[in-house]
Amino acid sequence: MTPGKIPNSPGLLAPTEPGLTAIAVRFATGVNGLTGRKRAAAAFAAGVLSVLSLAPFFLWPVLFVTLPVLVWLIDGAGSWRRAFSAGWWFGFGYFAAGLFWVGEAFLVEAETFAWLLPFRSGQTSAVYNAVACISFYVRVYAYHIGLFAFALGLI
Repeated sequence: MTPGKIPNSPGLLAPTEPGLTAIAVRFATGVNGLTGRKRAAAAFAAGVLSVLSLAPFFLWPVLFVTLPVLVWLIDGAGSWRRAFSAGWWFGFGYFAAGLFWVGEAFLVEAETFAWLLPFRSGQTSAVYNAVACISFYVRVYAYHIGLFAFALGLI
């Protein structure tokens, strides 16, 4: 890979030497170039994997992989709709998997409340991740009008 700017990604430069940095840049470029369902699936998977940083797993280093994937998806969005979509799928995966403990309460009296479990999972996740989607939209808008520090603070 020749030194220079990575396509579709503001600020990332390609490395001049092979090695771990080159692998990371290839990975970033690949994630940045995803479109359609693959883009949504990558955002959803990153959200689900981010749950491993919470209790009872406490695997917080996974965030060093999943959050950059989210940033690369947003950087490569190109429009507020695609950034909103990436944020929605990330948030839906994160909240759907991360709120499993709320579903446990429905199973205490499973005969009565188990049928509510799918509704709780979908509704709660959709409502919670609306906040994430709005922040990603504002981040893309702020970046495009030149408020770089503000945009960086939202991620």
